[in-house]
Amino acid sequence: TGVDAGAIMIEKTSKSNFKLYLEASDFYGQPNLDFGFITFGGFGVAMIEALACGMPVISNNVIHFPGSDQERKQLGMECRTASALREAILTMNDRFMEFNNARIIAKKYYDLSKTENTLLSEYRSLQKKYYGV
Repeated sequence: TGVDAGAIMIEKTSKSNFKLYLEASDFYGQPNLDFGFITFGGFGVAMIEALACGMPVISNNVIHFPGSDQERKQLGMECRTASALREAILTMNDRFMEFNNARIIAKKYYDLSKTENTLLSEYRSLQKKYYGV
């Protein structure tokens, strides 16, 4: 449907191409209506990279964002159906400024220099719990 409407849709590409596409895009879309993908897919590196470029996202996987619901609403939108995807695109286009803090919010949770100690502590706790070490 998107291609028929004239949208340029990129599937998989190299990191250098991906960055160029992000720089030229208005938002990052990762729509998928598959239950397994949504439930077990996680947030994903590509969405984090898009947010790092200041781009809001449209994906069901925003449900895996570790921040608050308020913060998640500023990152992007979900799309549980094909018609909801269409509405999300139109809404994001009309109200783009509501998503202009995407980079700042994402950095709070995904900046490795800020989160590495938290992750290391969590790994050590799990190691102790499961291996007694």
